[in-house]
Amino acid sequence: MKIIYFTILLIAILYTACGSSGSSDSTPSTPPTLPIITEDNSSTQSMSFAVSVPSVTPSDEFVCIYFNDLNPPIKMNDQGANRWQIDLNSSAMDSIEYRYSRNCEYEAADEYFDTVGIGWRSFTFEADSAQEDTIFQWRWLTEDLLSFDLNTTGYTVTKPTDINKSDFIAGVMLNDWWRAEWMDSMSTTLSKVVTDTNSSWVQYTPISEITELYPLPKITKVANNGTSDTEMISIIQKAHDKGLKFFLNPSPWSFQEDNSTEDHSQDWWNEFEAQWRPIMLEYAQMAEDNGVEMLAFRMWPNIDGLNDSENAKINDLASTLLTDVRAIYHGKISVQSICYDTSKHLLDVHKDSDYVTMKIFSFYPWHLGDTKDDNVSQIFNTLQAKMNDCHTYYTDQNISNVIVEQLSAASYDGSIINLNPSDEGIDSFHEDNASYALDLQEQADVYEATLRLISQEDWIVGNFAFTYFYWDSVGKDINIRAKPAEKVVAKWYGWMK
Repeated sequence: MKIIYFTILLIAILYTACGSSGSSDSTPSTPPTLPIITEDNSSTQSMSFAVSVPSVTPSDEFVCIYFNDLNPPIKMNDQGANRWQIDLNSSAMDSIEYRYSRNCEYEAADEYFDTVGIGWRSFTFEADSAQEDTIFQWRWLTEDLLSFDLNTTGYTVTKPTDINKSDFIAGVMLNDWWRAEWMDSMSTTLSKVVTDTNSSWVQYTPISEITELYPLPKITKVANNGTSDTEMISIIQKAHDKGLKFFLNPSPWSFQEDNSTEDHSQDWWNEFEAQWRPIMLEYAQMAEDNGVEMLAFRMWPNIDGLNDSENAKINDLASTLLTDVRAIYHGKISVQSICYDTSKHLLDVHKDSDYVTMKIFSFYPWHLGDTKDDNVSQIFNTLQAKMNDCHTYYTDQNISNVIVEQLSAASYDGSIINLNPSDEGIDSFHEDNASYALDLQEQADVYEATLRLISQEDWIVGNFAFTYFYWDSVGKDINIRAKPAEKVVAKWYGWMK
């Protein structure tokens, strides 16, 4: 669900496409009315689509065709030599609009149209209709982007002799929202997590939705674009099949404008616990039944800490629920925290957990540089001062085993001084905003500085990089897959594991 994609700062170059035969074109238009599109022969009109794709199309990805946002993308058949084809049937109509995508990601991995808006091809039905198309470019995947020459001046090139990590938790976090179409690319994605990032762990966040905040909260287990139990279990099993350990991180989210967690009544928090308790316990049972190695414990919404007044209202509720979770689940427990606001103290559940995760999503609200051109050493020095404060914050509260969570940095020029922009122009799922220039170097520099620092901090026992897409994408967002930052992660994880 894009509305929960708070963690992702991304972009879009938009797409070029060229059709041949019949009457296909690539002019942008309003998406078509939903027809009945099927691979069986129960509908009245037959049609055949074939498309030639760019040579940079990854060999472990597949091509899909879709006809509008209400009709799920349909996986095509690989004909070899960068050509894909499918025979379809539809209800009677004169014409239809469509476009192609990689791995059935029907926005961020679409074909690129050389237009301002979202592009659609147009197809007119004729007797025994067959369409031949050519894609000249994908969104966010071109030869020049994939061959970016990273400047490694100031980078560590050999394993430091002072790294003293034992059983370091090296992982990546997948998207925190879900589309069922991505399941077909889950196995290959998890394989890349292992081979391309050197990760031994993967983190997944099934989202529950707080559908009402007032007068009392109501929570539904599976949010829109959330992950069903069947899908969740399948993802866990696929990760284990690849030799990955699994970090299950269920989280209740409110997408309403008022997401305040300050000054709620005791009755409000009592009801929140009553709503969230059965969901948390169900995930605990799922984790236990499926051999999940680590489970995140929650007793509050998507927030960055609570003030002391709110802590007093939920501390005992949280402790009781944690006790009940531990009665079901016997693996490791983590509890999320933030350290940039030292006025917000930790709960008893933080001290009673196996690990405390330190959320540093895009390092917000920190700034990692005085200018957008700060180099790796300057970023490192800025971050080191902030991490020293965090170390003191945790030490003062008797916390020693900290895992960095949601380590992320965007790939646009100036991201280190503007870490949390709200402009969707850096989001691969939206149109491009030229005011943000693509900068793959900056993202890689942040990862180099941060992982170098983590390697020197004994109190940090793990890290989860965020996020990892289900398709290769070299955009302005915080995804690391197929970007230079991915190689930086692989280098440091190889040294620290």
